[in-house]
Amino acid sequence: MRVVFVNLHSNEKFVKILIKYVFKISVSRKHGFILDEMIRRDIPVCNYTTSGSSHHDPIANFVYRCLYPFRLIESRILLKMDGLPVKKIKTLYRLKDIQPDDIVILYSIPDEFSGLERVNAFKAGCLLHNSCGSDNADKFGKVNVQCFYNEADLRKNGEMFSRYNADLQQPIIVIPFVFEKRFQVRTPFSERQNKAIAVGTIASRTDDEFLAVYGDPCLQPIRRMILNAAPEMADYYDCVSSEYGEGNERKEFRIEDNIIKKVYCELWNLSHVGQQKSYFSFDMVEKFNQYKMAICGEEIIGVPGIGFVESMACGCAYLGCTKYDYAAYGMVEGVHYIGYDGSLEDLRSKIEYYQNHSDELERIADAGCRFARENFTPEAVTTKLLDGLMAQKKIYEEGKIEHAGRAQS
Repeated sequence: MRVVFVNLHSNEKFVKILIKYVFKISVSRKHGFILDEMIRRDIPVCNYTTSGSSHHDPIANFVYRCLYPFRLIESRILLKMDGLPVKKIKTLYRLKDIQPDDIVILYSIPDEFSGLERVNAFKAGCLLHNSCGSDNADKFGKVNVQCFYNEADLRKNGEMFSRYNADLQQPIIVIPFVFEKRFQVRTPFSERQNKAIAVGTIASRTDDEFLAVYGDPCLQPIRRMILNAAPEMADYYDCVSSEYGEGNERKEFRIEDNIIKKVYCELWNLSHVGQQKSYFSFDMVEKFNQYKMAICGEEIIGVPGIGFVESMACGCAYLGCTKYDYAAYGMVEGVHYIGYDGSLEDLRSKIEYYQNHSDELERIADAGCRFARENFTPEAVTTKLLDGLMAQKKIYEEGKIEHAGRAQS
């Protein structure tokens, strides 16, 4: 059995892709640990390359399509630049090179699924936070994906996903975020400020489907609520959240606009938007270690922020909205984290209570930290994902055998 990633070299969840090198943009390999762990465990890994791109913008699409004839060279160069052992990642460039016993991993990225509907192998799709629209159901449905994995079950809290992806009924394997090794406990709990630190980027979505469901373009309304109320809540929390644009508004374009305008807008966006200089001007690990509690408002589409894992790993008692499914990670409210109902009033009430009950607060912080360090590591999360994939693959293969038996009879 091999694990075959589609366009691994152009997936910024795993590697620093070409467009990021060109514009010197920093990246976070949020799923890079999965690839690293598979290689460490000597699981055969392949990269099936297509003409697809990992971007929605015309510049990236143009760049990748121009490079398509040289995709094998491009793949090896980018993987090597990212420090990955190229010799342990086999490049595939023909559909027939994918074997029936393989596990094919698909991310919801434009144009990369072409022809994969003809592949007779187990396929798993990753549901990213931007994969809640109607095009998702069309793409994954066409290639007959057997299961999904994601940091949350979008059916439970994702109104947008449920509205536009009702036909996708495949099982979802829920895997938690993973904290980087630098997130450590540095400061004793008793020496920290007796209030919370609120973190997280505030982004917006302006596509019609998102606005039709939620009305407001804000992707993290809880974070914005907390940021706006920060001056009057200074006794309870400090806030370092910031807007993704942070002074440089994104230049939008329409599909019908000419290519010159599209290229200009994308060049501007790539070089100006998302720099967040103030947000990245401090050490997040040090910031968490200054506070006893932490908040990282969830995304309205149904996904928590990675800050909840990072803050717990640094010894903070995490405050999470109970509308979101933290139980899916094995977390228990009042044991591993502090729950509140998503309102500013309840958030203030919970913080105030624990400010006056320091023993209870420290027990939750300690239990949460131990839980994070046992369950949110690359080793633990990769094992959970692989176990889930193997279980679904077994169901898929048993179904194929049963179907073949009925066909013969």
